[in-house]
Parts: sequence; structure tokens; C-alpha cells
Amino acid sequence: MTETGQTPLWNDEAPVLPHRRLLKVEETGFFSGLTTKPFIRLRGRWLQRAGFQPGSYVVIEVIRPGELRITTQVNMGGHAR
Repeated sequence: MTETGQTPLWNDEAPVLPHRRLLKVEETGFFSGLTTKPFIRLRGRWLQRAGFQPGSYVVIEVIRPGELRITTQVNMGGHAR
């Protein structure tokens, strides 16, 4: 339990699922030339607990506008696109 009396969503040994994260879609690029692009930053121990190991590859699929699916890829054969 936390200091507020709530049970934490997970600890380092507990499974991560189910869990949601709210992240901001940011922009990067040349703001003066109006050539910006969106990006989403994903980082943290929660990624490893969710099965995304450092150095591994992921596949990102567009399911529909506004929805992505991110899965680990076991073997990319040395090529990622």
C-alpha cells in the first residue's frame, strides 16, 4: 500500500497488465519553416515490465486513424524499416 492507502498499480515483480499511460503527442522539426512532425516518446521501466527489452525491435501497426498497435518482433534479420 502507498502512503495514501491505495494499492500500487504494480511493483518491480508484479505484472504490468492491465495498465494505461497518457502521453502527449509532441512535435519536432523546424518551427520557423513550419516543417514539424509529430512524435511520441516512450520510455521507462514500465516498458520493460510490459515485455519490451532494450535492444529489441518493435513493429508498429496503424489499426485505424488514432490507434496504433506496438508489438515486439523476435527476429528482424538485422533490418528494421
